[in-house]
Amino acid sequence: MLKYLLIVPIILISFTYSLANSSEEEKAKELIINAIKALGDKAYVSVKSEKSRGIIVPYKNSNPSALEVQSFSNYILLPEKERVDFKGRGRRYIQSNSGSRGWVYDSDSQILRDQTEEQCQMFLKSLRYQIDHILRGGWMAEGVTLSYLPKQEIWTRQFGDGVQITFSDGEQIKLFFDLQTRLPLSVRFPKRSSNTATPTLAENRFYKFVEINGIKSPQVVDLFEDGQQVLRINYEEREFNVEIAEKLFIKPESAKSLK
Repeated sequence: MLKYLLIVPIILISFTYSLANSSEEEKAKELIINAIKALGDKAYVSVKSEKSRGIIVPYKNSNPSALEVQSFSNYILLPEKERVDFKGRGRRYIQSNSGSRGWVYDSDSQILRDQTEEQCQMFLKSLRYQIDHILRGGWMAEGVTLSYLPKQEIWTRQFGDGVQITFSDGEQIKLFFDLQTRLPLSVRFPKRSSNTATPTLAENRFYKFVEINGIKSPQVVDLFEDGQQVLRINYEEREFNVEIAEKLFIKPESAKSLK
């Protein structure tokens, strides 16, 4: 009789723990759904393409480095095609990815080459850290679990609550949202490098949301690594659901055609 009495508290504890987990997951889901609504709801999740341009400002020792400012043009065809053209100080650099394939061009060396398998896989994996990829369905991917992060100070005098996403391979990222607008504040994720065994804690912070055809998007994105700012992206123009030619992502026959 005693063993059955002992089983009852264990069942109650397990049931209570299960309810708590379920409640936390529901709060996390609600937070993501509210963020999607704040960004434009159906207009936001139905985006098929994006074209943008702007300026990238590198930071050295927490100060902007004006000498290395670059302009960029970005072309995205969802879900897995992206091309970025960089220009600065007389140099042009192109990185193009189409799923598991990609190529790069460097005007300084006049080299046009395929990306390595490792580089292509890094691109595919990096998609899980992109706020739009996450909110447009990544959070519902197979094997993904969600947990709620209560209100906390994200950076100095900026508070928000958030969601921790755990992927099937055990990797985790954290999303934080504004308490009033429910717009995204930041994404924190592990940035791995072949130079170090321990991943860097990277963070993208989002500012100055502007509505474009019913879709809200940040015009400024700051990139941090281990708490230090390394980059600022200033968007000068963003367009959604525009026609983008497939040939942009196809590797040219020679570097001459890219001049």
